[in-house]
Amino acid sequence: MRFRSFLLGLLFLIGCQPSSWTAEPDVGSLPWPPRDQRTVSIDNPAAAVLLSSNREASDSGWISRSVRVPAGQPLPIKASWTDDGRLLAELGDRTQVIAVRVNWTGSGDQAKLQNPLSSMSAQEIAGLWGVLLDAWSEEIEQQLTAIDCEKALLTVAQDWRRGTTNPLPPLPRHLRYLRVLFNSSEGQITEMGRLKSLTDLRYFELNGYPKLTFDFNLVSNCQKLESLTVRGHQLANTGSLSSLSALRHLDLSDQREHLRDVGFVANLDRLETLDVSMSAVANLDSLAGLEHLKWVNADATWVERLPEKLALRVLRVQSTRLSDQQVSEFAKANPQCLIMHRWGDSLRNMVGDATRLVIRTHHFAADSNTSSPKILFESHDPAEIRELVEGIRIDESQSGFHCMCGGDPFLDFSLNDEKLTTVGFHHGRSLRWRQGWWGDGMLTDRSGQFLVEWLDDHGVSGPADEIRQAQQQQRAANRKIERAVSGLPEDLAQAFAERSENFGERLRTNFPSTADQINALLRILGTDNNSWTQLDWIEQFADAELNQYDKDELALAVESALRGEDRRARRGAARYWRSWRSALETWTPENANDLRHAVVDVMQDSHYYPLRQDAQRYVQSFRNDFSDGACLEIVKRGLVDQHPSVRRSAMLTAGALGLDSVADHLMRVLRGEATAREGLPNVPDDETVDVNEGFDNVAGKRSEPEVAALALGYLHHTPAARVISQKTETSPMYEVALAMLGDHQKLKPSHFRLKETNVALQLAAVRVVMDTRGAHGLKWATEYQQSEYWWEEETVAAWLSQMLVAEQAPGADMLINCSDLETVAQWYQQHGTDFLDQFSLSHGGANGGPE
Repeated sequence: MRFRSFLLGLLFLIGCQPSSWTAEPDVGSLPWPPRDQRTVSIDNPAAAVLLSSNREASDSGWISRSVRVPAGQPLPIKASWTDDGRLLAELGDRTQVIAVRVNWTGSGDQAKLQNPLSSMSAQEIAGLWGVLLDAWSEEIEQQLTAIDCEKALLTVAQDWRRGTTNPLPPLPRHLRYLRVLFNSSEGQITEMGRLKSLTDLRYFELNGYPKLTFDFNLVSNCQKLESLTVRGHQLANTGSLSSLSALRHLDLSDQREHLRDVGFVANLDRLETLDVSMSAVANLDSLAGLEHLKWVNADATWVERLPEKLALRVLRVQSTRLSDQQVSEFAKANPQCLIMHRWGDSLRNMVGDATRLVIRTHHFAADSNTSSPKILFESHDPAEIRELVEGIRIDESQSGFHCMCGGDPFLDFSLNDEKLTTVGFHHGRSLRWRQGWWGDGMLTDRSGQFLVEWLDDHGVSGPADEIRQAQQQQRAANRKIERAVSGLPEDLAQAFAERSENFGERLRTNFPSTADQINALLRILGTDNNSWTQLDWIEQFADAELNQYDKDELALAVESALRGEDRRARRGAARYWRSWRSALETWTPENANDLRHAVVDVMQDSHYYPLRQDAQRYVQSFRNDFSDGACLEIVKRGLVDQHPSVRRSAMLTAGALGLDSVADHLMRVLRGEATAREGLPNVPDDETVDVNEGFDNVAGKRSEPEVAALALGYLHHTPAARVISQKTETSPMYEVALAMLGDHQKLKPSHFRLKETNVALQLAAVRVVMDTRGAHGLKWATEYQQSEYWWEEETVAAWLSQMLVAEQAPGADMLINCSDLETVAQWYQQHGTDFLDQFSLSHGGANGGPE
């Protein structure tokens, strides 16, 4: 363990640590009331819950993300959204649509309203627990009159009508439960005057936008309001809140400097919970005398003093200006109150007496796709669990951020059969305790190392593996920097490694010639041995410098490098010319054949297989710049590559380019015979280090014989049909290949919308439609669904449109320069039958198409 401590300690910058753990002294020790006296949860009792939560039924019902669970309905509830915007739940022995979502599908001028309410009866609408309005139309106002206002939660999003400034839409005036959500800075609901008429509101939640102001006078008429949440907005007329005498739950969190005083709560005699976390509130004096107030969250505020006596059961004052002594004195005067002050103290108080620990992978909420977590470790030994808990120490000065990942692994603590809480571990350095902390807690260096070692010793190696991987990546990055600056003058190398703003000036000083400056940058760009589309700071730095030069100067330097003997400069030149949005993206040199071939040579020399695979696509993209002999040479080299994805790409390229001379090789692959393989190209050692595995795949998980069949279909190599027909296994690849070879009845609707990632197959199916000039599968092609790439549907639309225009199809004027598949589908609905009849007549009644 000492050796591992040393290795892991490198990441925490603390050197080698002893194998045994010595607990650091607490900043303060503040015990909580005994468990049997804790009557209020540490997290907000009034907060929305997940449908997957294990919560008891409530007399008043639970507000969830999208619904209000009726009183008496227990949780958890297994529910999932359907494609048409319905939340379908399993409720005992029946299933029920408990919510619907009205939203826009598509974008821009092609956006369409998806409204499940339109197909529901008034009785079905009345049974809903929730309605989400991400869009609006006049008919919705009438449809909403059927909802049960005493039961349903209505949620309105800011982009409900695709405007930049929107009023709150007209809602049922007896509505009781309303949420308004802001998810971006576009399409904000800036006019909320209609709130004044919703006098029956019991629950209102506004998740706001900090550039807008919410005026509390808007809800001053809502005298029945029991729960009010306003987060993120600027606030106006907070004093009017004092008139809401029925208010029981108030959440004004995340107001930052917009909330400095809560004096208005003094008159809210029925108030039970108050959340002012992440605000500028400095004192809580106005809470004295509120006998029903049980829970207060003032985390991350400026609170610097506390009232002497409160009726609270839970007080959260983490990351405030309160001293340990102030909190300790308050605790003595209020022994019934559970106080959360120090981050580590709070967590240890919560789980210190746990009798069961389960360490597991992540799982998802019931509102979305469900999956089961994998249990990595389980302990029922309280002493073992305490050892782990006592090793947790939080650096509060570095805490309060929010890691963008979900965390892994998760630690579930239980006391006998009672679930206490869950804590997520992030990257061996921080913890996320959603229930108890307002942000992520940064572990001290020693504590982070301890937890990683403890988990590793108990068979949970993920965090330790992540650290080792991070160290490997850092070493690889250091090696890459060393390669990038090799050959540069010392001062220039240092300026680059430091990303200095003076790098350009020093470059020009060291290399007065513009050609030499560009060549130095190309050498830097040619350092990486992996993807050309994923740029880290080294490539971004070099690319930004290159783009400052004149296009003609760049062209001369790139051409010189591609013809030269400096491998790194040639690699950089190929990458720069090939890169998206480079200054030479549209450069078309006179002698393009030789230069394009030089680019392909660089790709095919790479030990990163997706780059060798990309060489095949590159030849297809610039076919006119390559001679027939060059195309054949490049494809043949790909056919014998050691990686199957490169071989698959080469086979499909051979078919797309019509290289009949490789048909014999493809037939051997189709028959399952052995074919030649060549090893990786012999290149300098610095081009073979730190090469990633790659992730690209061709034709999904289909076999090489299936890909060969597709390629032979493109070549119309009729002898392949007999071999394919003799195959015992069924495959959509073989079916489409046979259709390409003339057996058009093999084409099926599923070939155009697969349940697998296989763009090669789907585009081959479209090619059958093109080869038969629309006689077979035209309708199915108009219903094509994206398999892998965003451009597929546009490409298919352009192919079909060009074909139909060339065939002088009825109504083809609407398809000129069309790249929108929905427009092609509309054309088919209007003119498809006429076109097929016309085609049949012009070909002597030979229309054998499936339409």
